Amino acid sequence: MTLTTGGNVVISYEPSWQMMKEKRISGYALVNQYGLCKSEVQRLRQDHNFNIFFIDHLCSIFDCDIEMIVVHIKSNSHKLQR
Repeated sequence: MTLTTGGNVVISYEPSWQMMKEKRISGYALVNQYGLCKSEVQRLRQDHNFNIFFIDHLCSIFDCDIEMIVVHIKSNSHKLQR
């Protein structure tokens, strides 16, 4: 999952995929065992934006801190692109 500003990536959710591998949690399990919607898992796969409540829920599922599933990448532009 990435958030961009001016075409530059500033937020990446790539660590969440690593966390899923480490915890042996599949997309199927996120839906059927942890209550995520199929559309949320699909959006995660497609690098869409998420609100902080969703990220908090992932932290609870993975039993981790936010910095273990989200990384900030410095950008030259500070203008938010929607």
